[in-house]
Amino acid sequence: MTPSDRSWGLLNWGVHLGLLTGGVLAKRSRLKNNWTGSLKLHGNRTSNISRTQLVLTETQQLVLMETHQLVLTETQQLVLTETQQLVLMETQQLVLTETHQMVLTETQQPHVSWR
Repeated sequence: MTPSDRSWGLLNWGVHLGLLTGGVLAKRSRLKNNWTGSLKLHGNRTSNISRTQLVLTETQQLVLMETHQLVLTETQQLVLTETQQLVLMETQQLVLTETHQMVLTETQQPHVSWR
């Protein structure tokens, strides 16, 4: 496995995942760049994805609950590698704008739980 195969990222032009009580858990799955469609979520909910790349490998998780949003715009990247988790709970938001990057490596876990 190459380093890029071990990481997941959301890339290019903007990603907006607004999910209502659900999550995504994938193992070694990949949605190709420029793919347009939807993600199956817990409870049969879906979220549309357009012109983006989502890669979840091994045991990584992206969990958005209730009305949380993950927003990436322009050329930003969010990369989680190995066993890291990103968890947004309640009404929190993670917003990356312009050319900013958030990169987590090894076993780091960010937990956003403020109100």
